[in-house]
Amino acid sequence: MKFIYKSQSNLSSQEAHSLFMGLQDCENLLDLTIYLEQNKIFADNAKQELNLDTNQFKFKNLQSLKIYFRYKNQIGQKWAKFLGQMLTFCSNLKTLTLDLHNNLILDQGISYLVEGFQCCSNLTTLELFLSDNEIQDRGVQTLAIGLGSCIHLQSLNLQLNNNCISKEGGYDFCRELPKLIQLKMLTLSIYNNKIQAEGAIQIANGIKHCQNLISLNLILDINYIDSQGAIQMVQNLSQNQNLKILHLQMDFINLNLNNYLIDITQSMIKLRLDQHKGLKK
Repeated sequence: MKFIYKSQSNLSSQEAHSLFMGLQDCENLLDLTIYLEQNKIFADNAKQELNLDTNQFKFKNLQSLKIYFRYKNQIGQKWAKFLGQMLTFCSNLKTLTLDLHNNLILDQGISYLVEGFQCCSNLTTLELFLSDNEIQDRGVQTLAIGLGSCIHLQSLNLQLNNNCISKEGGYDFCRELPKLIQLKMLTLSIYNNKIQAEGAIQIANGIKHCQNLISLNLILDINYIDSQGAIQMVQNLSQNQNLKILHLQMDFINLNLNNYLIDITQSMIKLRLDQHKGLKK
């Protein structure tokens, strides 16, 4: 059974909570999508803790869950905890989308979410929209470790724009991304943070070890990445021999550098074409 709920009115935090609680007994649900964009769901307005009745929650058959909270909401850590609790009972989930853009969930909110999706051991597709949430390095470390445990992931879309992530976040992704041995498609958007050249190089270093990766969309604008850092980053990416689709978005001022990076990526493509031809001989 599939259920889609969409509200763009003035739904309150308590009303949204009642909606989720009302779905607890729908044990035959396979696909659940909830759009709660452009409402007035604020954590501070919740009169009590947002808890699940764990004795009644019956989403064990759910395979696809998509929840959209962006625009005019500010769910905070209280709702992040509620969503994390909810995910712990979705053990058969294969597809998960959480759009929490601009909801002030902070590092602690990330911890709650990670505790939840780590229980979804069958996840193959994961989309996390976490931009504009004041996430810092501690939150990124928790998130990266959580992702590293999702070993069946084939597609990952991670949006972390406009947060407070430094180069340490790059090291965290470097350590954890290679654990995703089945990953084929990766979108990683971290524009307007502070990862710098060192962090970007480490992210690319992790990606080069994702040997089943076919498609990469990497967005790193406004991160204080200098010319040498950009070159080293692309050289690291070029070592991933299975990569067929590369979209790299960075802010280049130096035209010569831009052309140099284009030459490197074209060489990557030519090398792979030559290798492919060689296999047919």
